Amino acid sequence: MAVRAVIRTPPVSEPSALDLLDALEAPAALLDDRRHVIAVNPAARIAGDQPVPGLAFVPGRSWAELCKNSGAVGPMAADLEGLVAGLDPRATGSAVDYAVRVAGRLKAFRITARILPGGSNHVLVVQTDSTRFEAVEQRLREVERRQADLAELTADWLWTTDEDLRFVELAAPSDPFWRRVQPKLIGQCCVDLFEDAVETIARHRPFRDVIASITVDGTVHRLRFNGKPIFSTDGIFRGYLGIAADVTRSYEAERARDAAQARLREIAELSSDWYWESDAEFRFTDMSDTRTKVVRLERDQTLGRRRIDMLDRNMTDPEALARHIDDLENHRSFRDFVYGSYVAGKPRYLKVSGKPRFAADGSFLGHLGTATDVTAEVTAEKRREAAEQWLKAAIEQMPSGIAIWDAADRLVVCNEEYWPSNVSRRPAIGRTFEELVRELRTHGKARIDSDAREAMIQERVRQHRNPPLSIEVALANGDVRQVDERRLSDGSMITVTTDISRLKRREHQLSEQRALLQTTLDHVSDGILAVDEDWRIVSVNDTFVGLLGMPKDVARIGAHLSAVIEWLGSRGDYGAERANVNAARVIEEMGSRQRWYDERTTPDGRQISWRVREMQGGGRIIAVADVSEQRQAEQRREQLRSTMAQAQQLEAISRLAGGLAHDLNNMLLPVMTLTELAMDELPEGSPARGDLERVIGAAEHARGLVQRLLTFSRTVPQAGGETMLDPMTRAAAELIKATAKPDLTVTLKLNVGGIAIPLGKTEIQQIVMNLGLNAAQAIGDRRGTLTIETALIEADDDLLRANPSLDSARRYARLTVSDDGPGIPADVLPRIFEPFFTTKPVGQGTGLGLAVVHGLVNQVGGAIEVSSENGARFDILLPIIERPLNAPEIPSGTHPAD
Repeated sequence: MAVRAVIRTPPVSEPSALDLLDALEAPAALLDDRRHVIAVNPAARIAGDQPVPGLAFVPGRSWAELCKNSGAVGPMAADLEGLVAGLDPRATGSAVDYAVRVAGRLKAFRITARILPGGSNHVLVVQTDSTRFEAVEQRLREVERRQADLAELTADWLWTTDEDLRFVELAAPSDPFWRRVQPKLIGQCCVDLFEDAVETIARHRPFRDVIASITVDGTVHRLRFNGKPIFSTDGIFRGYLGIAADVTRSYEAERARDAAQARLREIAELSSDWYWESDAEFRFTDMSDTRTKVVRLERDQTLGRRRIDMLDRNMTDPEALARHIDDLENHRSFRDFVYGSYVAGKPRYLKVSGKPRFAADGSFLGHLGTATDVTAEVTAEKRREAAEQWLKAAIEQMPSGIAIWDAADRLVVCNEEYWPSNVSRRPAIGRTFEELVRELRTHGKARIDSDAREAMIQERVRQHRNPPLSIEVALANGDVRQVDERRLSDGSMITVTTDISRLKRREHQLSEQRALLQTTLDHVSDGILAVDEDWRIVSVNDTFVGLLGMPKDVARIGAHLSAVIEWLGSRGDYGAERANVNAARVIEEMGSRQRWYDERTTPDGRQISWRVREMQGGGRIIAVADVSEQRQAEQRREQLRSTMAQAQQLEAISRLAGGLAHDLNNMLLPVMTLTELAMDELPEGSPARGDLERVIGAAEHARGLVQRLLTFSRTVPQAGGETMLDPMTRAAAELIKATAKPDLTVTLKLNVGGIAIPLGKTEIQQIVMNLGLNAAQAIGDRRGTLTIETALIEADDDLLRANPSLDSARRYARLTVSDDGPGIPADVLPRIFEPFFTTKPVGQGTGLGLAVVHGLVNQVGGAIEVSSENGARFDILLPIIERPLNAPEIPSGTHPAD
């Protein structure tokens, strides 16, 4: 790097001046006021060890002596000597370009000198190698232009910091730009600028090429800093000393260059150019050192040899080699000749370009040119070609049609399967997609109406240019192809066509089978739902959603079964407390066994059964059915069995009661007869007469019991087979009121008028009296109400289901006896009609009252309904006689018994 240096005071003997020399990259020396060398930097010492480096800086030697021994060509030696003699302390410095011959070739150097500020009259001299990889003659013609560039590159300036890393001095007395920068930096911590070197500065270590940004007059400038820490003699850190330069232009150029070459950086490192020279015999006479670094072949292994002798003909294209030899022999320029050779046992490929050199008299001197190691590129190209061949072979073996298009939409490669079989030739590589589409349409491969052909072509081209694409194309012969197109990362396009004709036919068959299956499922009385192994719905019939009353989108294909369960839970099928049902747990229960069964009651009272069965191929079948009628039929059968059992029990007891009644009646007859005869023989006032009267009373009571037994056993013919219900009910209510306690209120609600029933007066009174007196006894001593009412009812479905013994073709009168007493205990309710069953204390009841009521009602084909909520309620359902009776009409309404 060319450097323009300005050194501040103190004197050059202080450590800061020596440190400055060490910070310079190019060879540099300090001259005293007598222009003798008093110090050199490490770069100068290394250059001084070279055979002929140009101007060697030797401490103690005078500047004039150094110039005479420099080997400068022509008058340049005098220019070098005058460089220092003519320095102006007020100028920024002077520079001289000169050339020396090194190893048979010219090398160009630039010497920059300037007087250091501070009055010491010392001179800083910097030497820069300005030789480039092109021919020396061409570089010498560009010396004038290069001088301006080197002058800009040597515009460096000095800076120092204190131990707190704050800028304390910027030495730029004659540069306007740096004078504007100076007030911005003085006092500022250098760490704020050197973000990339914070850790290095914190450890007090040297740093190089740190780029900082600073804004001057609204423009961002890039500054490059080199720095070295300064320590006192006792090792205490005193700050940093360094140089800086405005590298805005070069920095931006480097940034642009780096951005442009970022993707090829690794290859660029391998393919760095170097220059070469050959003589008239085509033997190498010179070669830059870059070749040694790249090819790992020393100069002495190449100089004096010919390229033709060094290349491997098996690794070089014969035609290209023939053209290259012809160019050499005819002294012509050539470009990008690639040849192969083995270097250190490894194959290398080099690309060379050259132009002939001629003397002033026109004689041929040889060639001058550049070379590049292109081993990576050639190897990659060979691999690419091999990969392309492999790709083409692989594509040809693929069962699907494959075509690849470049970024310009032109065909790159395709296999036989891609091109239709009825077209004799394959498409030419390089043709556009639109051209090939038109050719296909010409051969009639697609079912396209001729009037719409152009529109269809344009639509297909539009689809092709807007990937990704996946479409099905029906061909004229009935075949179907699946076309998939994708854009690749490099802008190219790949098209894959697959013959899916058989798949389509199978899909059609499967669709027909699925439709048939769905039709069958839709006509099945049960709701059917099929799920896969993940419990997702794959099939469902209309009965399923209709039976459960759910929206179709809940049980849609693809939905999870949990959606169905959660919907049922929100409706209340799993109980009000399980509105937020755990669907996962329900599904886990369903999957716990191969067969699973459950029944749920819907909010509308229907009983729904769930049957889950594991399918052999995976998944499960779920069947739901409305079993409400079945369960009701089972309940009716159970009631009928209970009724039949009770009837059989009553039949057995009635037979027993009939036999007992006849036996008791036979025994009571002589008792009563003899007692009456005995009383007739006793005088009036006899004490025994009273005892005999009590015997006759007891016998009369026993005769009443016998009569009740005979009535229960139905052995006694019923008197009066037809009676109007309301008048007899009113009469019975009057008897209840007369015998009941005064605190009992008896209310009548008679609403059937002159309707008659197939029972006699005595039977109706027995029914009302038994039920009424039982209610009065249940109320006891407290105040209560006994309600007796009648009404006409129709035998609807609910009534018939609850009472199977009723006839749907008949109408019925309902006699209701209810009270507000304590009601009937739940454990007693099933037994109230059993003969001789009573909850009354011993001596207060026989247990035959309700049994007689039950027998009378069943005798005429009626029914009894009992409930016990807020008291007891008996609903006696009696069939009515449709023909009218000759009896006065009794007004209906509500009448108190008293």
